[in-house]
Amino acid sequence: MSAASADLPRLVSIRSQRAEQVIVFLRRVANRGLAENVRFRPDSIRPEDIAAFCLPVRVVDEQSYNRAMKERGKSDLRYAGAQDRDYVMSSHEELLRSGEHERVAVRPLEQVLSGQRHVILRGEPGEGKTTALWLHVAGVCEEFAGRLERWEVGANDPSFRVPLALPLGQLQVPKERKGRTLADVCREHLLDRCYEAGKAPPQVSRWLDEKIARREFSICLDALDELVSQESTGPRNGKPAAGGWDWLRQQLSHCGDV
Repeated sequence: MSAASADLPRLVSIRSQRAEQVIVFLRRVANRGLAENVRFRPDSIRPEDIAAFCLPVRVVDEQSYNRAMKERGKSDLRYAGAQDRDYVMSSHEELLRSGEHERVAVRPLEQVLSGQRHVILRGEPGEGKTTALWLHVAGVCEEFAGRLERWEVGANDPSFRVPLALPLGQLQVPKERKGRTLADVCREHLLDRCYEAGKAPPQVSRWLDEKIARREFSICLDALDELVSQESTGPRNGKPAAGGWDWLRQQLSHCGDV
């Protein structure tokens, strides 16, 4: 038996261990993110079943939305009276449809994200922006974890862009900012979310570092309004975000290819 053949079982074992750790990590990102951010769900729904419980996310582009808002209140909208118009949610189906004809084209969020490099998801409070973001993150993570599990791809597949999600209301601006990037902050947040502090498996930490170094990631930022609010009214929950907006704006200016 050659030396290369003798080493083969050990190499396969190392590859399998890394893939298994990445699968566990991705599913923790998906399940914990959904469990912490999807509101108003039955307690009986398990974290791994939340995505199937939720309705698919649908969105409209800003131009179509603004056009629908201008047409709001015309006679073809079936409201009981003028006073009711002030209390209709801006995402109400009556703003999207008129009689038998669809006024605004509604598109699946994933379709929009797949065709755009940068997307801003806007909406009224409580409409489900955070839920939509985490359904996207969970879907991406679960899809790749499943492919890894079936040995269809390797953990280093360059086509997979790991979603680095960060709630901006919890943003901790690095005290030592030199050399620290938004991707680094997102990475640390995800590892802390999935493991006890400092106890992330080395295989997962190295895998994330390699993905970030090769720019094989996407950044998913939640609650920009909370960051701006902290800047103007002071920190919440003892978590200061001093200089957070300026630092974030500087970081985003360098993320044109992400």
